[in-house]
This record gives sequence, structure tokens and C-alpha cells, in this order.
Amino acid sequence: HTVRGGLQPPQPPIASLVTGKVNYNDFNARDILNRWIDHPQRVWDGVYETLSRGIETIVHVGPEPNLFPATFKRLSDNLRVQLQGRSAGSLGKRVVSGMARRPWLTAVLPSRTALFRAPFLQHVILEDWLLEQPVK
Repeated sequence: HTVRGGLQPPQPPIASLVTGKVNYNDFNARDILNRWIDHPQRVWDGVYETLSRGIETIVHVGPEPNLFPATFKRLSDNLRVQLQGRSAGSLGKRVVSGMARRPWLTAVLPSRTALFRAPFLQHVILEDWLLEQPVK
């Protein structure tokens, strides 16, 4: 016997860290899920995909998720440090100087300006949010 229906693309769309993109569909979802087992995760591609789509809130599903929240925090903290200062005129100098001290940031910013959105995202840790809700 076979079960009718098969896999469907997730709703809402979900970014895959196997591909680094939002590309689950009805015919590749099983393959992508299987590749989670033995393929490296494409964390930075997933972060960029999230930011470039204009997403404003990210729900992290646990228990105790740490990879993505920590990655977004690191990126946000580094960008905030780069952008702090008193005048817009010194912004360019500060950015270039700071980027020289953070080569990983230098490597990705020129082609991926959507990363500048990182400090403005809202993050919800689903498990924490559920525990904070009043019991009725």
C-alpha cells in the first residue's frame, strides 16, 4: 500500500540550511530533508536569504536553539560597532577601518548589503515565548 499525498512545500516557506535558500517544493522536500543528515549547513547563505527576503521577525524553534540566534547576534553586534559614531562624514572611515579588523565581515558585505538589516530583526525563541504566555 502507498499513502496518498506525499510531501508538500512547507507553509510558511522555510529556508533550508542544506541549500541556503527557501526552495522546498512538492518534489524536492524529501531529498532536502535527507541531505540534512550528511551535508554541511550553509548558515551564511541561510542568513542572507532570510535578510534579503525582507523578513522582519524570525521564530527560532528549539529546544534551546543557539546557532541562528548566535549568528544573527554576532552579525548585528559587529554591524552596530561599525556604524557607531558622531558624524555621517566619518562613517566611511569607521566602516573601512572596522572592516579591516573583521575580515569575515569584509568578505561578505560588498555583495550582500541585505546583511545591514540584521540589527533590525525581531527574534522569537518559540519555547521561551510559549512559557511566557499566561495559563488560562
